[in-house]
Amino acid sequence: MEKKYYMIDGLSKFAVQETFEFGESSIGGSDSEVDMVFKNPTIEGVVTDVCAFLWTESADLQAGGVVSFDKLEDVYGLTASSQEIEEWKNGEKKLWSARYTGVIVEITEKSIE
Repeated sequence: MEKKYYMIDGLSKFAVQETFEFGESSIGGSDSEVDMVFKNPTIEGVVTDVCAFLWTESADLQAGGVVSFDKLEDVYGLTASSQEIEEWKNGEKKLWSARYTGVIVEITEKSIE
């Protein structure tokens, strides 16, 4: 019996502080990894699963199965709330622009006969 699905095995994250007035900072930034596996029978499904996990609707599927997810985060790495975004726009709060990147691979499992 054969089973086919699509998988993203972990995400790379790059976050940099961003201001509403000037955009992303050119100084520094941080790299980290998300050690999580996402599996789904369809490409669209695995992308949707990651969007739900990250609390974002922003996904950009590129050549070679590379997919990026963008969002604004607070100091704890949580998706910025609408109130936090308003405070950020007024210069009252710091937020970070975060990009998560993963690679979608097709997996085919076969029984050994």
